[in-house]
Amino acid sequence: MGHTMAGSSSRSIIHYAQSANSALFRQFNHGKAKNLELYGQETPPEYDISKITAPVALYWGANDWLAHTADVYRLAELLPNLVRKYRIPHDKFNHLDFLLAIDNDKYTVQPVMEFLPYF
Repeated sequence: MGHTMAGSSSRSIIHYAQSANSALFRQFNHGKAKNLELYGQETPPEYDISKITAPVALYWGANDWLAHTADVYRLAELLPNLVRKYRIPHDKFNHLDFLLAIDNDKYTVQPVMEFLPYF
């Protein structure tokens, strides 16, 4: 991640790993003692997705190693105001392609621009 344009912090990567290992979408796990201090409980609380009231459009790629298809579908079921769920029509499209794909105009920009007038 240190070689991508934006990079990432080690804490963000650890938080992602915690989510992947627990299969839960929850706040950062600092350990029992610190969790008790910060959250009032030994484990970090889950994010309450039902409180997201803004309209959300999900765009995803089938070859994304950071956002698995099953997770996208699970998130879509939980979002109270999902207005669009759009799979990029390219079987090899992955997480970094949203930023780096040479044909991004075709696969991401155009579908977003076509959808905006309906929103």
